[in-house]
Amino acid sequence: IARAVEGAGADSVSLINTLLGMAIDSERRRPILSTVTGGMSGPAVKPIALRMVWQVANAVKIPVVGMGGITTGKDAIEFLLAGASAIEVGTANFMNPAVTGEIVDYIEDYLQRHNFSSVDEIIGGLQLQPLFIHNKKAPYYGAFLLCMNELHKYIFVNKMAFIVKCIRTL
Repeated sequence: IARAVEGAGADSVSLINTLLGMAIDSERRRPILSTVTGGMSGPAVKPIALRMVWQVANAVKIPVVGMGGITTGKDAIEFLLAGASAIEVGTANFMNPAVTGEIVDYIEDYLQRHNFSSVDEIIGGLQLQPLFIHNKKAPYYGAFLLCMNELHKYIFVNKMAFIVKCIRTL
């Protein structure tokens, strides 16, 4: 989709907003929301948003505006490293109206601590290391999910998800 809108002349893309979610009252066997489904936003969508920003930023040449679960300056830095040229903060403003200023302060501190003179220097700066799956020798570069302080990778076989523990090598 991002390549299609880029091809059609878009100046930038933004992702992601809310994800469609649903909740069920199992005792009454009814949806909890009157509309059955609704938007899910905030920190819960951040891992999905980061993955999507990283994938799209690597697929198009136009700027990517990242959003989805940004509540701290650290979150903002992660989106920039994933390839976002800019970020947006949404849900966090309801929890802390001063969060935007705090995020700007954190970004400035991060740049100084890491000897960068501009945000432009960290956009897309994610450094991937080869990961070797079990005893196989073929390296895999990609996004992984950190669970219980261990690195895992989802693989799909016949449309069923399996979690495979991966071992980081230097």
